[in-house]
Amino acid sequence: MFSNRSSVGLDIGERRIKIVQVKKTRKGFRVSAYGCIETPPGAMENGVITDPVALGEQLGKLVRELLLQQKKSVAAVPGHQVYTRIMVMPQMKLQELRQAALFQASSFLPIDIEEVTSDIFPVREYEDEEGKKTEVFFIAVRKTETDNLFTCCQHAGLKLTRVEIGATALARVYSDYFQENQGKVIAVFNIGANRSCISVYSEGILSFLRFMPFGAAQFYPDENNGTGIHGDIDLKAERNHVLLHEIGSELMRSTGYYEIQNPGKSIDLTIICGGGSRIKGIEEELASRLNHPVELGRLNHNLILPNMDGQPLLADFRHDYPIALGLALRGVL
Repeated sequence: MFSNRSSVGLDIGERRIKIVQVKKTRKGFRVSAYGCIETPPGAMENGVITDPVALGEQLGKLVRELLLQQKKSVAAVPGHQVYTRIMVMPQMKLQELRQAALFQASSFLPIDIEEVTSDIFPVREYEDEEGKKTEVFFIAVRKTETDNLFTCCQHAGLKLTRVEIGATALARVYSDYFQENQGKVIAVFNIGANRSCISVYSEGILSFLRFMPFGAAQFYPDENNGTGIHGDIDLKAERNHVLLHEIGSELMRSTGYYEIQNPGKSIDLTIICGGGSRIKGIEEELASRLNHPVELGRLNHNLILPNMDGQPLLADFRHDYPIALGLALRGVL
């Protein structure tokens, strides 16, 4: 018998908190509730939760406003203090790989391995003169960050069942690209309000991640709250042209790091999302600097979006909700 499961995705940013509830149906994954609310002042600092109680109380207002039927939720660690590394390990079972990778990580992590929560993503398997090997993408975050997420959700009346990073959520939302472009390397550039992130996927598997200390709010110096990023700015204006140059340079450095780590591979397509993707003409400007196509991300074709006046609310979801959507999907797949 078909199971109508549902799940809540929670994306916490420095400016806004976003929630999406997805229900699994026979026709696909239907968005049954969604919404956002401003992040309370002082609850986050430099992308890290500093007051999980205040954050949870604010989140609880949104939970009650949306009348969420499902309390089980999946959230992304909001901070940029994510430690990553490509590792090569002898082939072994997945759980053994996790343990071996964490042990190896003790040689480069700046904190004790007892203070982190970690996971791995196998990238590829191969064999050389030393035997069978597995290349894995290692990710670790501080346990204090995940603990703060649990505290926040508890005060909001949500039951946090899984924690991951935004990059893995985006892989689910953009899975159509990986099916359509097999053998190609695809990057996702998430332009947030204060910070941005580029994640690179080879054969649909996360293989590179880098955070950048700039966001769309820099294009709007006169808007203090930064919650209403719009597209009506002149990218040709001198100040904005300089900002675009800096963004393009950071992206090129990131793609260069990826290519150094992965000889013979280069990025074929960059997808953009986040509030900064609303800026009109930013795809063309970035494409001219990166020398490959750049486009606003298309959502997974199995997602069924709510309607307004008979039309799907596509724009908001493509710009602002990809991470929350991907997190919600994690709970129903």
